[in-house]
Amino acid sequence: MKEISVIKEDERKKISLMYDTESNKRYILRRIHDDKREIYKALQKIIHPSIPKIISVEFDCDTVVLEEYIDGKSLSRLMDENTVFTKKQIRSIAKQLVSAMSELHKSNIIHRDIKPDNIIISESGNVWLIDYDIARIYRDEVRKDTETMGTFGYAPIEQYGMLPTDYRTDIYAFGATLIRLLDYSGIKGPLYRIAEKCKRLDPAQRYDISSLKRSLNRQRFMPILLLFCAAALISGVVLAAFSLSSRPNTADTSVSEDKSEYVEIDGKMVKVDDKLMSLLCFTDFKLSDHYEEYMGYANFSSTFIFNYEDILMRLSFMEDMKNSGSILMGKNNRTPISSEIELRDGVLSLSLRDPYGNSFEKDFAYTPDHPFRPLYTKNRRVNAEMVCWDMDGDNNNELLIGLCDCSFSVENRQIFMYFNYSQAWCLRYDESRGFVLCDGDMFSENSKFTFLKNDLRVHLPAWAVTDDRKSGYQLKGDNIIPFY
Repeated sequence: MKEISVIKEDERKKISLMYDTESNKRYILRRIHDDKREIYKALQKIIHPSIPKIISVEFDCDTVVLEEYIDGKSLSRLMDENTVFTKKQIRSIAKQLVSAMSELHKSNIIHRDIKPDNIIISESGNVWLIDYDIARIYRDEVRKDTETMGTFGYAPIEQYGMLPTDYRTDIYAFGATLIRLLDYSGIKGPLYRIAEKCKRLDPAQRYDISSLKRSLNRQRFMPILLLFCAAALISGVVLAAFSLSSRPNTADTSVSEDKSEYVEIDGKMVKVDDKLMSLLCFTDFKLSDHYEEYMGYANFSSTFIFNYEDILMRLSFMEDMKNSGSILMGKNNRTPISSEIELRDGVLSLSLRDPYGNSFEKDFAYTPDHPFRPLYTKNRRVNAEMVCWDMDGDNNNELLIGLCDCSFSVENRQIFMYFNYSQAWCLRYDESRGFVLCDGDMFSENSKFTFLKNDLRVHLPAWAVTDDRKSGYQLKGDNIIPFY
């Protein structure tokens, strides 16, 4: 085996490109002037498509490591060469990096120097995370790094000896790298918000590796995202949670000849029709961190109070959170109602104002003297939900406001939600009268509401307080009337 070239040499190490004349293969030879046997022996046991294979590890006065050669270019070099990255390519890069980080963390390895220079991308799009010379084995103990190593701009504050380091150090560096790539590509939206959370100064506020994976894998909810994107394209707003960009497909001549609006999702152009737009009710609301967490679970629909899954007509509040945006109500459901909403300590504070000077403010809370005892007492919390729904058939949606006292347990990545009791109210609106809170509330022990198709009434499911499938509530004038 002979040395072809020296890739890098300084007072700490020498990295050479080697050529094996017998196998006709190239390798990387690292000579590190320190004892790094522990980390490279641990790496030698890992087999992963984004982590270079370690061929051998030896030690004399230096640690000598032979590893496979990766044929590709670093991410930093690709950006220097003005390479164009699509959103789909960036998402793929991010997911491959997170997969590599996850494998490292399973082996108790913290990379500590994730940055564009240490990310190699092949022509086929495969991503490799390289250079483990300052990596360390994580041990479950409170400690500060004795060496302030890392790269400025990619290393978090704890890596400079200010806090104990752990796996979240790599999460920060990943976020900084992703932001660098997204800024270079001029791309905002959900990926950027994920990267920003990774890069929070407080390690406790960053993702862990599992929640980061779930956020990046949210493409399995593409039918829901499609609705968000399509409505955002027409109305020019960012809907409910997601901010996905759209652009015309100039390569598709059939699209350019059609005057209809289209939205692009993963390279496919999808037509937006009037029926879809007629469902739009909530605009400009942002996705809360809590909601992101619940969306990552298999049965996230269990968090619905009204058991209604059309996300364009529904807005959920998980635990304590604050949000603002516009609710479309009134004639043809096209009058924008400015909304400030906060769920805090089990009380939903709602402040509404229309363009004509009408306003509505109220704190919604449970009836304090209800006779029911909670059935489940562990992990109790109050969730809230609002749904736009035409209860009386006058072609104007009412705003249904629900609170739910419930308990949660998480088993096998599923949320199991146990209802203690629910309470709901109905708010009417039209441009002439303004806002009217209907008399009576929809309240029962251990209840959850469901809308039946082609029926304007709200029904209780069979497993609620009664076995009567016809039990529920309907709107007559300004009154909520129970029926049996």
